[in-house]
Amino acid sequence: MTRRQAKKLPRVEHQVVAQFHQRTEVAQLQGKLQPPSHASARKVEHLPVIIRRAQWVKFADRYYYLRKEGLYRFWDWGKVKYTTTAKPPELVDERQHYTCVILYRRDILTLFGAIATIQYHGHRHNSLPFKRQLAQAKNGTLSLTCGPVSQFVRTLLGRLGWETRQVSCIRLEGEWDTWNDGHVLFEFYWPQYRKWVLADVNAHKMFVKNGEYLNAGEVTELIRSGQDFDFAPLTAPGIGLVDTSAGMLGGFPRGSCSEPLFTSDEQMKVHLGGMLAMPLLAHEGHLCFYSDNPAHIKRICRYRSDAKPMAKREWFRRRLAPVVPDAERRAVLSQRLGINLRCLVLSWPGRGPARCSPRYSICPAIQTI
Repeated sequence: MTRRQAKKLPRVEHQVVAQFHQRTEVAQLQGKLQPPSHASARKVEHLPVIIRRAQWVKFADRYYYLRKEGLYRFWDWGKVKYTTTAKPPELVDERQHYTCVILYRRDILTLFGAIATIQYHGHRHNSLPFKRQLAQAKNGTLSLTCGPVSQFVRTLLGRLGWETRQVSCIRLEGEWDTWNDGHVLFEFYWPQYRKWVLADVNAHKMFVKNGEYLNAGEVTELIRSGQDFDFAPLTAPGIGLVDTSAGMLGGFPRGSCSEPLFTSDEQMKVHLGGMLAMPLLAHEGHLCFYSDNPAHIKRICRYRSDAKPMAKREWFRRRLAPVVPDAERRAVLSQRLGINLRCLVLSWPGRGPARCSPRYSICPAIQTI
């Protein structure tokens, strides 16, 4: 308690904790009792999950300036009353409140890290529609398994103007047990690198080799050829939670949900490598894969009725195809640009004519759709 605060006794105030999370940083925030005279502040509770500009905000009886991209988390542990400096404060209101907000401008990996911090591995919110999952994320915790969290991030990125696609994979070795049979990740098209890049928000990791971000096909080829790859973390060490509520009822599947959080990178490479060696490409109602091993082909087709083997060259050709905007976005862009995007053909350096997403090739400002 400062001298200035001591002069204002008796006094009632909120017990507030505020944190800032970035990929390599977790810091405590010190709020102000009043914002600058020229600034206006909105309550954090009234903001959307993602904001796009720096601004002053109010939480409980404190004001904070959100400047850096990342996740901002706020706790209100209730109200206490200070009557004298000689005695501890008295609890007068034990109602607690928690909320969060993500400041995102252009750092896509920081956005992934923020979502990974909010999400904890469990199935409690798997069946919720996207809007309710978004509201749950605003409350600070989102319990999703790998497939639903990948779909959640993909839907969110689509609304922010990014192209994404699902990456499924199946474990080839050992007996399947319904909870460790495979994994679901996603790729996003990164205009900065002009390529698809693989991301695993559920495991808080990106895949890299010699400082270059990898896509699913590149990771698969490294695994099959016995070469190594590295992880780039999306969150600071030790960040992440596991939903054990089902375990209290006897339904928690061993310790599988803790794998992304409590294992070393080498153990994670073994775990993920056993599944990413066989990625599945969604194409024309099938999950397409490539393999020269008849036993693997038979095993996968037995497990998935919609699985379909494909030649390696054809698989990679479709996997690395340029981005084509979906029908709805194409119609909006056609109207805005005054051209027919169905007939748009651009030339990529070194690749010849190819259909390409005009959002990244014509006008960057259109990315706000």
